[in-house]
Amino acid sequence: MIKRLRNRHRRWWQIWTILLPLLFILAIVYTPRFYTQELVVKELPTPLEYIVKMYEGDNYKINIRSDEAGAFQLELFLKEPLKLPAPLMYVSYLNKKDVLLGNTGQKGLYRWPVADTLFDKMYFKSTLGNYPKINIPF
Repeated sequence: MIKRLRNRHRRWWQIWTILLPLLFILAIVYTPRFYTQELVVKELPTPLEYIVKMYEGDNYKINIRSDEAGAFQLELFLKEPLKLPAPLMYVSYLNKKDVLLGNTGQKGLYRWPVADTLFDKMYFKSTLGNYPKINIPF
């Protein structure tokens, strides 16, 4: 190497010895510590008085609630986070089309009003695919 190129090379290495540790420290400082997921549903409807049917699976618990007026409500409690992004909750009625109830977050408690309790399957659906259907043995 000629002297001019050797000096330039040495200067760049001196700059990198100061700049690289500084950049590593800045990357550690500005890395977010915790990720918190905001609830999709901010306020839940109030639960109806009576639990008509109950089903508990490995990762979820399903209650069908009712009141004296005859209104029904589906309550879903997800115990563990789903591995499906932006899931939508559907119910499948007997010999009818599937009905969209609403969207869910990754875990927590959700309540939706339903017309009646004559549905046989519940499932989550996303733009990336379907989650396995939850068969309800009522």
